[in-house]
Amino acid sequence: MFCFVFCGRGSTEEKRWLVERLRREVEEGLVVKVAENGAESEGKNKEVTLAVDAATIEARCPLLVSCYKETVRWVVHQLATRTVMSDTVLRDPRGNGREYLLKTGTLVQMAFGVGHGMEEYWGPRVDEVDLERFVSDGKKASSEGGGDAEGPGSARAMRTAFQPFGGGIHQCPGRRFAFVEIMAFIATMVLDYDIEPLEDGVPEFAALPMVAAVAKPANDGQGFGVRICRRKGWEGVRWSYKSHISPTNPTNQPYQPTPTMSESAAPTFILNLSTASPDQAVRFYTSLSFTHLPDWSYPGKTASFLLPAPNSHVGLMVHAKDQFKTFLPYGKAVANTRASAQALLSIMVKSKEEVDEWIEKVKATGVGRVDQVVFNGDYGVSMGMYTRSWEDGDGNAWEVFCMLAGAGGKEGEGEEEKKE
Repeated sequence: MFCFVFCGRGSTEEKRWLVERLRREVEEGLVVKVAENGAESEGKNKEVTLAVDAATIEARCPLLVSCYKETVRWVVHQLATRTVMSDTVLRDPRGNGREYLLKTGTLVQMAFGVGHGMEEYWGPRVDEVDLERFVSDGKKASSEGGGDAEGPGSARAMRTAFQPFGGGIHQCPGRRFAFVEIMAFIATMVLDYDIEPLEDGVPEFAALPMVAAVAKPANDGQGFGVRICRRKGWEGVRWSYKSHISPTNPTNQPYQPTPTMSESAAPTFILNLSTASPDQAVRFYTSLSFTHLPDWSYPGKTASFLLPAPNSHVGLMVHAKDQFKTFLPYGKAVANTRASAQALLSIMVKSKEEVDEWIEKVKATGVGRVDQVVFNGDYGVSMGMYTRSWEDGDGNAWEVFCMLAGAGGKEGEGEEEKKE
C-alpha cells in the first residue's frame, strides 16, 4: 500500500494529487485533537491524536480505505481449505452445462487470489491498479465498467469476489485489528512525511508459489528506493492514537469512548431489518431506549442495537437496503415495507402502563406512526391481552403487548379491565 500510494503509476502530479486528497481526508476525518503544548512556532512540541477505530476510519476516509482494499486485492493470494460436509454439486455459472460433484469428506482448497483477478467480478479494468475502485462501495467501478447493479464491477460482484481474509464464519479473527494497525501507520505517514520514489513505478511482483499467502516484490525490492523527510511544519509532532471514537462525534472534538459489546452481553437472537437511512434508525431506536452497539455497526451501512430490558438478550440490526440485499439469496428483492409486510415484530412487557409508555416514546420521535392497527377492535382486550402497534420510519411493523389477568398477565389487571 505504501508503494501504491506514494510511488504508484501515473504522472508525478497525479501521485501528488492523490496524496493531497488523502491528507485532507485524514486531517478532516481522523484528527480528533491537536495540542500545541505551549509551542511558539508551528510544529514544535505539537501532539496530534488520531481516531483509529475501524468504524470511524470506514465512515470518514473512503479513499484511504479504497487504497487499502485495492492493495489487498493485488497482494493477498492465500488458500482456504474446507471439508465438504455433504455431497454438493457446483454448476458453472457461464451456462455451459458443466457440473462438478464434491463428495462428502473431500478436502477443497480455494485460491482467493484467483477471484481477485477475474474480469467477471471486477470489470474490464481488473488488471489495473485503481486506488479509487472501492470508493462509494463500487459505484465508480460499476459506472466505468458499464455493468448493472449485479454485473462486473458492481458493489455486489466485488464483495462476492473480495475474500482476502476468508469467508463466512471462518474469516480471520484478527482482520479488523490488522486493518486498524495499517490504517494508523499509513495515516501517520501521509500527514507527517513527504515521500518521493527514486525512480518511477513500483517493483514487479515475484512469481508466487502456491503455498504463499502474500505477493512480494521481485528480488525483495532490490534497486527500488524512496526519499523520506518530515513535512514542513510537522517536524516536531508527537502522535497518539485513540480507539472507539463515536461516528456521531464531530471531528476535532475531545475523545469520548463509546459502548462496546464487551460492556454488555452479546445477543442470543438477532432481528435484521432494512432501512433507507441507518443514521435515522440510530436516532429513532435510541429514542425508544434501545442500546446502540457501535462496534457492531458500520456507519451508513448497518446500525446495531440491543432491545431494552428485559429483552436485552435480543439484538436488532438495521441495514441499508444495498447492504441488506447482500445477505439474501441471489435474485431476491428487498421488500418495500411501506407497501408490504416482511415481518411483525412483537415485544412483550408486564403491564398496560409499560405498553402505553412505549407508544408515548414513539410519538415523541415524530417519526413513527402509532396504532395503524387496533387489534380485534379493542386493542386485544377481549382476547386476554393489551396490544398497541407502531411503524418505524421505513414502515417496519412493531407491536408491544402485555397479557391480562387470566391469560398469563399480572394479578390485578383483570379487575382493572372489569371496571373499564
